Amino acid sequence: MTWTSVLRPVGIFCALGAMLCAGWAEGFQQGEPDAKAYLAAFDESIKTASDEEKELAPTLRTILVRFFEDNGSLTPSERMIAGSLMQDLKAMLGQGDIVSRGNNGLPSFRKLRSDAKPQPAPAPKPNTTPAPAPKPKKFIPGISEQAKFTSAVVKINGSPVGVVDMSIAGKKQRVVEIHSALPGYPVDKRARIVAERLVELQKKDPLWWSTLGVYQVRGEYAVNARKAENGLLVTADASWAEQWGTTPQGLAKMLVKNIRTAIDPKVDDGIGARDIPTAEDLRIEAVRLRMEGDSLFDTSPQSAEELYRKALKADPTYAVPYLRIADLCQNQKRVEDERAVLTEALQKAQLTDKQRQEIADRIGRL
Repeated sequence: MTWTSVLRPVGIFCALGAMLCAGWAEGFQQGEPDAKAYLAAFDESIKTASDEEKELAPTLRTILVRFFEDNGSLTPSERMIAGSLMQDLKAMLGQGDIVSRGNNGLPSFRKLRSDAKPQPAPAPKPNTTPAPAPKPKKFIPGISEQAKFTSAVVKINGSPVGVVDMSIAGKKQRVVEIHSALPGYPVDKRARIVAERLVELQKKDPLWWSTLGVYQVRGEYAVNARKAENGLLVTADASWAEQWGTTPQGLAKMLVKNIRTAIDPKVDDGIGARDIPTAEDLRIEAVRLRMEGDSLFDTSPQSAEELYRKALKADPTYAVPYLRIADLCQNQKRVEDERAVLTEALQKAQLTDKQRQEIADRIGRL
């Protein structure tokens, strides 16, 4: 089920966490205490924190800053983290001198981390089937379970596309596509390099997904992360941006949201904690459905077409699914269906000049 169907609750705990965060954010907006005071308290508490907490401190501070400045962007797990930090910091600020009280550290966050860590399986009893390890009381990606990254090549109407899939908590999502080769770097090699970067990044920072940002260098946009090698994860190039129906800058921003929400499995649809999806949310959902369809383009055309049509229900302005359906119709010699879907694209889709000309030429040849 997608955002185009009935919206689901994200779970009682996440809902309460969102309410708690919203209440604190409202109090912050009223001015007492302000973000600067909370961040100062956080900086003081880290001085006496454990080595693990000190290592996570820049990431935790980033989550706090987003809590104050862009609260709606927090994923459910980030809301849990922010809620535990705010509980500790409010206690510090309520006790007056944060320097003397900083020795208390971050007990609420420490408990959350403990609750999120995987538990060992109980010792097996004689002549019995070993019991599975108990699930963590709270699930935080990277702490409760590490994601797995795999690269592959899919063919879309004969053209190879490098892809990177991420698996966590029993769910698999496509997070990267490589549509263009570089000298010495075909699409499969580029995809493999990105997957390897993600694996290495995860080893360095369990909350890496919370540090993602948009980076611009030499006129190109990319997704970066705090502990990524050279800061760079993947470049958002023009050919890839066209497949998402946006600009390279827009693609980089969407990739940050897509990866963050894909790794946090508390929301079934993976779009995040917002009650009402934005246009960007709907486009990301449509892109995900289109990518699922691409995986089946050559092997199961009928299933691929169904997914492309679901993508258009999520976002009728997204041009690429129309073109994919038209390609399937062309391969199957369904001339009238091809004409109909191309005409619909001209009427509803947000098209580049290149796409509009391509569609006009195709209709003219039918």
